[in-house]
Amino acid sequence: MWSIQYSEEFLGQSLGERQAANLGDGNGQLNQTDILRYNFGDPNYGTLQESINGGSHVRYWKQNGSEADSGAWFVAASVEEPASQNHMIVPNGYDLGRDVFTGNATLSNGTISIQTNRTFSATVEWMDGFLKANSSEGINHAIATDGRVAVLTIKVTGEGSTAAAGTTSSATSLLSSSLPFTTSDRVKVLLTGALGAVAMAVLV
Repeated sequence: MWSIQYSEEFLGQSLGERQAANLGDGNGQLNQTDILRYNFGDPNYGTLQESINGGSHVRYWKQNGSEADSGAWFVAASVEEPASQNHMIVPNGYDLGRDVFTGNATLSNGTISIQTNRTFSATVEWMDGFLKANSSEGINHAIATDGRVAVLTIKVTGEGSTAAAGTTSSATSLLSSSLPFTTSDRVKVLLTGALGAVAMAVLV
């Protein structure tokens, strides 16, 4: 997800606990695939800044079980306190995490991966009714969310460098080449306030 300024943890080191989620695909509770942190435009050292000072980060899972093999990526996004505050979630941190992720993806002039030079555009549709509005029921840390769901439609607008694309990391691949469908260049992302902010990304 370098195109929206999220990348792997600094030097691959993580002191946080891995989170589990049930995606309803028959695989039961699964640990997250990975965690990505906002890099402030610096993919090499920016995630260290986020780890120390706090900010936006995301965890993600893939839905690929026998009961729902959609190839969807579910993303839990939140905004956290600095390391000195034990990375606790800030007040309203789940909705904020969703909104930061959505805002970065839907820039009016599109986004570009500095790793592959692929370019993207995205639109958002807001949906209600999936979660209780202004409720913390079932939400980690008992932080209420507004219950809104942001459905992002992401389109690849330029293929960038073929050579670079061959070395695409899992982080970048979330919105590009490793998704399981190849007949379209459109990606759906669904973000809500549960689990943090939950996103679903599939090619449509």
